[in-house]
Amino acid sequence: MDFSRHFPTLFLHLEQVSRGVKFDPPGTLAHFDEIAKIIKDKCANVSIDAVDISAEMGKIFYFARIFEKVLNALTPKAFMLSVYYHPVGMAWMLASRWAGVKSVDLQHGRLGPHHGAYTQLTAAPRDGYHLLPDAVWCWGEQTKHDIEVDKNPACERHGGLIGGNVWLHKWRYGNTDGLEPQSVHDFSKQMAGKKKILVSLQPLDKPVDAVLLEAMKNAPPEWMWLLRIHPLRRHTAP
Repeated sequence: MDFSRHFPTLFLHLEQVSRGVKFDPPGTLAHFDEIAKIIKDKCANVSIDAVDISAEMGKIFYFARIFEKVLNALTPKAFMLSVYYHPVGMAWMLASRWAGVKSVDLQHGRLGPHHGAYTQLTAAPRDGYHLLPDAVWCWGEQTKHDIEVDKNPACERHGGLIGGNVWLHKWRYGNTDGLEPQSVHDFSKQMAGKKKILVSLQPLDKPVDAVLLEAMKNAPPEWMWLLRIHPLRRHTAP
């Protein structure tokens, strides 16, 4: 991504970084068969593999030990990231917990009341889960509500805090002259008087399905369709 930064971005390729490393814990997980059966009974199409789960757990522990040293050296007041639910992100969450650093996940899109990584934490323990962020930076009151409405009230972590969305605020109320002004002007002129429909696509190999195409074909001519490509699928723009 060609975003300018004061310090150049350092990308870590998980597979290359972990090559040749023996992860812990060992490959045997107690009572795993019981958990697998419960999940299978509840969700017929979902199956989990003990070896895969153990390997992912090992990666989280391995990277967390490295990240804890980084946090102890830098002593930040908080650690912020966007999208925690992957091995490296969860390792940062665990390392932050070990180092006593508050972890915050920045809202990156509309979450809704049924997002498996943020909501419905009905049985969360009082001190929370070690692999989840301490708090979620929310764009507004609705997301905070969706995160907290069903969360165990005894849990002291994983709640929402309203920090807003500066980029969205700039688009709605601020000066956008720095955003290719001529293009913005032409765009606004083209959209005048039309019903604007924004479709935010997911990072799928085929994000535009037949139902959406049919709706676009049959829509009135005064409807303007805007397809927003997911950042992880920029290469599929053509």
